[in-house]
Amino acid sequence: MVQFLKLVAQDIYDKFKNNFEDKIVVLPSKRPEYYLYRYLSQISSNEILAPKVTTLNELVESWSNLITVSNLELVYHLYIVYKKHLPGSETFDDFYFWGEVLLSDFNDIDKALAKPEEIFSLIENIKQIEDTFDDKELASTIERFWKTFYSDENTEIKERFLEFWKNLLPIYKDYNKYLSEKGIAYHGKNIKNSLDNLKSGNVTLPNTDFIFVGFDYLTNAEKSILQFIKNSGKAQFYWDYDELYLDKKYEAGYHIRENLKLFPSALDKSNFENFERSKSVDIYETPGMSSVAQLAINCATEKHLSDNSNPDFTAIVLADTNILQPMLSKLPKYNGINITTGWPVKYSSSAAFASNFLNLWIQQTNSKNQKRFSVELLLSLANSKGITHNDSALITEKCKGKIFVDIDEFQSSSWLYKSLLFENETVSSKLSDILKNYIAVCKESCENKTVQNSFDIESAQHIITHLNQFSNVIKSFDIQLEINVQAKLIERLINNLSVPFEGSPVSGIQITSIAETKCLDFENVIIAGANEGMLPSTSRQISHIPYSIRKSYGLTTFEDNINITAYHVYRLMQRSKNITFIVNSDEQEIDKAEPTRFLQQFIAEQKWDFKPKRAHSFQIVSKLPQPTFFPWDEKVSAYMEEVQIKGLSPTVINTYIDCPLKFYFKYPCNLEEPVTIENVIDNRVFGNLLHKAIEDLYKGFIGKTISATHFDNLLKSKTIKERVEKVAANLEEFNIHSGYNKLLQEIVIEYITQIIEIDKLNAPIQIIDLEKKVKSSFQIFEGEKAKQIQLKGDIDRIDKVGDKTRILDYKTGNPSINIAKDLTNLFDSTRSRNREALQTLIYAMLYSSYPNAPAPDDIKIGLIISRKITDNNFSFFHPNGQSNSPIHLSDIIEPFKENLKTVLENLFNENNRFDQTENSNTCVYCPYKQICQR
Repeated sequence: MVQFLKLVAQDIYDKFKNNFEDKIVVLPSKRPEYYLYRYLSQISSNEILAPKVTTLNELVESWSNLITVSNLELVYHLYIVYKKHLPGSETFDDFYFWGEVLLSDFNDIDKALAKPEEIFSLIENIKQIEDTFDDKELASTIERFWKTFYSDENTEIKERFLEFWKNLLPIYKDYNKYLSEKGIAYHGKNIKNSLDNLKSGNVTLPNTDFIFVGFDYLTNAEKSILQFIKNSGKAQFYWDYDELYLDKKYEAGYHIRENLKLFPSALDKSNFENFERSKSVDIYETPGMSSVAQLAINCATEKHLSDNSNPDFTAIVLADTNILQPMLSKLPKYNGINITTGWPVKYSSSAAFASNFLNLWIQQTNSKNQKRFSVELLLSLANSKGITHNDSALITEKCKGKIFVDIDEFQSSSWLYKSLLFENETVSSKLSDILKNYIAVCKESCENKTVQNSFDIESAQHIITHLNQFSNVIKSFDIQLEINVQAKLIERLINNLSVPFEGSPVSGIQITSIAETKCLDFENVIIAGANEGMLPSTSRQISHIPYSIRKSYGLTTFEDNINITAYHVYRLMQRSKNITFIVNSDEQEIDKAEPTRFLQQFIAEQKWDFKPKRAHSFQIVSKLPQPTFFPWDEKVSAYMEEVQIKGLSPTVINTYIDCPLKFYFKYPCNLEEPVTIENVIDNRVFGNLLHKAIEDLYKGFIGKTISATHFDNLLKSKTIKERVEKVAANLEEFNIHSGYNKLLQEIVIEYITQIIEIDKLNAPIQIIDLEKKVKSSFQIFEGEKAKQIQLKGDIDRIDKVGDKTRILDYKTGNPSINIAKDLTNLFDSTRSRNREALQTLIYAMLYSSYPNAPAPDDIKIGLIISRKITDNNFSFFHPNGQSNSPIHLSDIIEPFKENLKTVLENLFNENNRFDQTENSNTCVYCPYKQICQR
C-alpha cells in the first residue's frame, strides 16, 4: 500500500526538490501535517527545509480583516438587530436557540454565495417570480413552494411566518453591516469577506505556490477562492479518490467529480484504482456498545499484531463516538495504541459533577419561594466523585425518608451550603469555583494517579477555561440570561469539549473518528458501530429556510451530508487490505440495529471476499448468578407483627407475588428504593394531581345523586380549570412555573373533562364515597389453625349507576382489563400479571364485607384509565376475549379468595423462604437487582 500523502510527498519532492521556501501546503485539517512531514523526511536522504503547512480556514482568517467570534456573542448581536426590526416582548432567553438557527442560515447563505435578496423574497404572484428569477428551473422550484404555501387558508402561524420572512432580508443586511463595523464575523461572512478582499485587491496573494491536498466537499465560496488562486497560476491540486466512485451511480463521488473538473489533479489517475485490488472484509454483528468495543480491540490487537504487521497501519474508526467510553476500560496494557479523537469531556466525572449542580440550581430557582431539592438530585451529588466523604454522608442522612430536602438542612457544612445556594449569580463563575474545589478534592482523595483520575482532573480544568471565556462574554456585553438558558448553554459547551490524549499522532494503532481520517490510509481498518443511522448520521437539519429553496441555491442539505459521509467511508476503504465492519445489533440500545447502507453497497459490488460473522461468532459471556433466597428471620417476624396491626395492602401482596426476594428487601429489611425522576415527575406528580383534583371536584357530591344537567353545567363553567390550578398550587412537589408541569395541568384538565363527559352519559350517578379507606380481616390457616389477617386499601371512587355499585380505581398507565378464567394472570409470577386487577378486586372484596354493602352480584369492578377515557365509558374488567361482558364481583369472588388465601398462607409460613423470581423480566427495573446480581 502506498499512502495518498506519501504519493503527494513524493510528487512535490520530485517537482521542487529542496526548494520549498515559497510553497504552502493547504490541508483540510491539521492532523495530516504530521504524516506529510514524516513522508517527506523518509523520501529525502538529506535535511530539507519543509514547506509551510496550513489549513484553508487559517488562510481565510489571514485574508480577512474580521475576527470570528463565539456563537454566544454573535447571537447576542443578532438579537440587537432583530429587535430593531421586530420589536416586542421577546427576551434574549426566548430568542437564543432559534437565533442560533437563523445565524446558521446566514452562515450557509454566505458560504454558498447565494443571493439573500432572492432567498428572502416574499413572492406573492407568479409574474413576480418571472421578473425576479432568470433561471427557469430555479423559478419553477420557487413557484412550487409559494403555490403550496398560499394554497391553504391563512392561519395565525402562516401570518406570523410571513411577517418574520419579509423582515429577514433587512435583518441580514443590517446584521452584516453591524458586524463589519465591530470588526467581527461568523465563519461564512469571513470566507465571503476574504474572497471580496482578494477580488478587490485589498489583499494580494504572496509570491508563493499553493498546494491544495485532500479536500472533498467545498462550499461555493471556497471554490471561488481556489479558482481565484488557480487563475493566478499559483495553485496545484491533489485529490484523494478512486476511479470506482467517479461513476455517477456512487454518492461518494458526488463532490469529488466536480472538484476534478474545476481543478484537475496533479497526479495521474493510475494512482487511483485501488478498489481493483483484493480486499478481505469481515462483517460482525454483536449486541451492545460494550461488546462492539471489546470486539474492535480484539480485531485490532490479536489479528493485526499477531502477524507482526506494523501497528501504524491499523485504525479503529468509531462511527459512533459513544463507543469510546466502554472502549477505554477495555484497552489492553499495550503502549502502541493512540487515541486521536480526544476524550469527550461529557463522559468525565467532572462533567457529571457540574451537571448535578446545574440541575440543583435550576430546581431551587423553580421551586416557588422555597429553596429545596429533590432527593434524586441530592443523592446523585452525594455519589459524585469530587464530594468529600463528610458532605456525602450529610446528604445521605438528610435524604432518608424524604422526597424533597430544604437547603437549611445543610448549614452544618459551609462549603456545601454555599455551593447549593444560588442567588442571582453568574452560573459560569459559580460553577468554575465549584470545579476548582472538585480538583482539590480529587487530588487529595485519589492518591493513585490512574488514567481515569488524570482525565477527570484535566477535564475539570478544561471546563473551567471555557467557563471563564463564557463568563467574559456574558459580562462584556451585560447579557441577561435566565439560569435555565445559561445551564443549557453550559451543558452544550461541555458536551462539545474534548481533552486530547498524549502520544504520537503518527504511531501505533489509531482510535479515531470517520471525519479525522481525511487524507490518511491504513492497511487494517475496523469500523466500530457501522450502523445505519450512524453511517450516515440521521440527525435532522434545522433551518428557517425551506428545503426546496436551500437545494435551489446551493445551501447545504442532508444529501450533502450523506455524500460527504459516503466519501469518507469509500476513501478510507480504497487502499485498505483488511476491513472489519462491526454492527451493533442491540435494538434496545440503538435506533437502527442494521448495517450501514454503505456496507450493503459494497456487498452488492461482489468484488471482494466478504465474511459475515454473526453475533454467535463473538459473545461476551457472563456467568449468571445462582438463584438467591433468604429464610424467615427476626426482621420478617417483626414486620408480620406490624402488618397484623396496620394491615396488609394490595401493593405489598403484588410485590410478594412478583418476587418474594424483592418483598424481603423492601419491607422486612426496609431497604429504600431510589427515587427516580420518572417516578417523581411523571407518575407521582401526575397521579397525585389527577386524584386530588377529581376528589376536590366531586367531594361535595358524596351521598348525592348527580343529574346529566348538573354535569353539563360543570362542563360549561370554569370550575374544572380553577380546581386543577388550585390543587396544583398546593401540591408540595408540583412546580407551577415549570413549562412541563403547566403541560401536565392542561392534560389533567382534559382528562377530567372527559371523565365528566362519561359521567354525564351515565347519569344519574350516586356518589357513595371518594378515597375510601377500607380494612377487613381475611382468614387463612397455619396448618389446621385458623388465623385472621388484616387487609387494607384505599378505593378511589365508589358510585352507583342504576342498581349496580361500581368500585373504580384511577390509573395513569395503560393496564390490561382482561382477567383469565383460571385467574392465572393475577397470581402466576412466571407470566405477565394484571396487578391492577388484583388490587381492585381486593378493594371490592373488602368493601363487600362491610355491613349494608351490596350483594357481590350487584358490584362491578373497573378502572378509570387516563389513556382510554375517550371510549365513552370506563374500563370494566371482563373475561379474556369477552369485552362486552363485564365481570361482577359474584362471578369471581370465590376462586379469587382461594388463590389469595394460598398466597397469604405462603407469605405467613415461617418455614417458607424468600426466593428470587424465576421471571427475569420482573428484574429489569428492580431497584434491588444489583444486590442479587441479576
